[in-house]
Amino acid sequence: MAVMVHSRQFHADGDQFVRTIERDGDLVAAGVVVVGVTPSSIRSDPVAVLRRIEDTYAVAQRRPRPDVRAIRRPLATAPRPAASAPPPHAPPTAQEGG
Repeated sequence: MAVMVHSRQFHADGDQFVRTIERDGDLVAAGVVVVGVTPSSIRSDPVAVLRRIEDTYAVAQRRPRPDVRAIRRPLATAPRPAASAPPPHAPPTAQEGG
């Protein structure tokens, strides 16, 4: 079973949206039961989200386990600010008079 958290921030852009739908479809084609949730639903009604995940898990348990393996990959990150200013925690460079 896969719980996929889909947010507008990382999945709303045209290409990102298409990749998200294709990845979910690839999982389903491989026999994985997929439940999609959003960060806003987790924040607004975590009990309902958990119930939905648990109900989906009960369905997944009744099916044969697919022959798939999770592979770790880098997490998506929010866009970084412009490189013109160093992060506030960075020590000053020699050029900055530090």
